[in-house]
Amino acid sequence: MDIILNFTIIFFSLVLHEVSHGHAAKMLGDNTAEKYGRLSLNPLKHIDMMGTIIVPFLMIMIAKITNSKPIVFGWAKPVPVNPYNLKNPKRDMAIVALFGPLANFMLALLITVVIRLSAVLGISASVVNILIMIVYLNILWMVFNLVPIPPLDGSKILFYFLKNEQIERTLTQFGFVLLMVIILYGFGPIQYITGWITKMLIG
Repeated sequence: MDIILNFTIIFFSLVLHEVSHGHAAKMLGDNTAEKYGRLSLNPLKHIDMMGTIIVPFLMIMIAKITNSKPIVFGWAKPVPVNPYNLKNPKRDMAIVALFGPLANFMLALLITVVIRLSAVLGISASVVNILIMIVYLNILWMVFNLVPIPPLDGSKILFYFLKNEQIERTLTQFGFVLLMVIILYGFGPIQYITGWITKMLIG
C-alpha cells in the first residue's frame, strides 16, 4: 500500500508540474501546449511510460527491497513549448520553467494548511500521514527540479541570469551525466533540504 500511495502521489505531482509549465507558456504567448491538449489535468495525456511509470516504480521497489529511503525520480511527458512564440524567449523560458516547481510548492502549501487545521477539521491521523507525504514529495520534486543542471527547470533559470553561452553549452552537453551522478551519489543534500522545508511548513 505504501508503494501504491507513493506512486500515486508522484504521478499526480508530475502532472500538475507539467500542466503548470503549459499554462505559463500560454500566459506568455505560446499556445502550443493547448493545441496538443496538454493543459488538461487528465493524467493519461501526460504519461511517459519510462519516466512516469517504470522508473519511479523501480526506484520505490529498490528502496523497499534494500530497506532504504526511496530516491524519488521520474518525469512526465514534457509539455511542448515553442520559444519563438514568446516575446522574450530567454526570460520567458525561465518563467515557464519556474512555474513547474512553483506549482508543487503551492500544492504543498495548501496541504500544509489542511494539516495545521486537521484537529479542528477532525481529520484522522492516518489521513494526516498521507497529507504529510504529499507535502514531502511535492517539496522534493520542487527542490530537485530547481537544481541548475539541464534538462531540469533550474538550468533555464540559471541560463537567463548567467548569460554565458560557453557555460550553457558545456552544461547542456554534460547535463545528463551530471544529473545521473547527483541522483546516484549526491541526493543526500536534496533530501536534507526537502526535509528541512517540510518541517518548517508542517511543524
